[in-house]
Amino acid sequence: MTDPNVQRIALLLDYENIILGLPKQTKFQPQVILDRLLEYGNVVIKRAYSDFSGRDKDKIVLHELGFDLLDIPVRSMTGKNSADIRMVVDAMEMIILHPHLDTFALVTGDSDFTPLVSRLRAHDKRVIGFGVKSSSSKLLVMSCDEFVYYDELVDLGKRNKKLGEKLAKSAKMGRGADAQKRAEALYLVLDAARGLLRSRDMVWASMIKQTVVRKHPTFTESYHGYSSFSELMEDIIKLGILEGERDPKTGNYRVVGIGKAGRELAR
Repeated sequence: MTDPNVQRIALLLDYENIILGLPKQTKFQPQVILDRLLEYGNVVIKRAYSDFSGRDKDKIVLHELGFDLLDIPVRSMTGKNSADIRMVVDAMEMIILHPHLDTFALVTGDSDFTPLVSRLRAHDKRVIGFGVKSSSSKLLVMSCDEFVYYDELVDLGKRNKKLGEKLAKSAKMGRGADAQKRAEALYLVLDAARGLLRSRDMVWASMIKQTVVRKHPTFTESYHGYSSFSELMEDIIKLGILEGERDPKTGNYRVVGIGKAGRELAR
């Protein structure tokens, strides 16, 4: 059964626009966009639009992440392609064919998509935009329900990697393979909780686990040395990485913030 509290997301990637907006020799990292979206819910449709001629390596990366690639060759006379039009048509078609979708994620900085954003919102769809900060249209940014700069996601990913390394080296974790697995589990929970707390004052442990599993489908508590997710939550709160308590009525943990140890790790 589908959880009504979990957003169902269609991700449409204007690949050419994002690539052209990046500094030269900079590699595009679609995983950071997926990681952010998985904090909101399930990405049920993933499509990338571009002329993929000569981009074999990029195609492999997108394929491995589950994207459907719509290869739209450039018109020889105008030097342009019809990827933008195809992306708009697909989005409008999805409204009719997939009414269960409640969120559209548009990865582009092109102002030409502003009318599409307005139309999607008129159909009661939430629109999250992603784009390169220096090349994203202000009109498009202001039209979306939320707009996330790709550059900031990449920087956040680097900081999160360092946070995970610091947690693994923490004296509280001990040494050895078991300690490493435990530290990894604590990091995954911390990462998910931080994402959820961006837009909430309190989150339940069950919501955190759902987010962890969406990001890491193979996750199990037992692999990381815990008999249950509740035991993992008890540990992370006791260590001061998260702030929270156990609800006496439901037995579920509720998290209200990042603990002192968690804040120190993030420095």
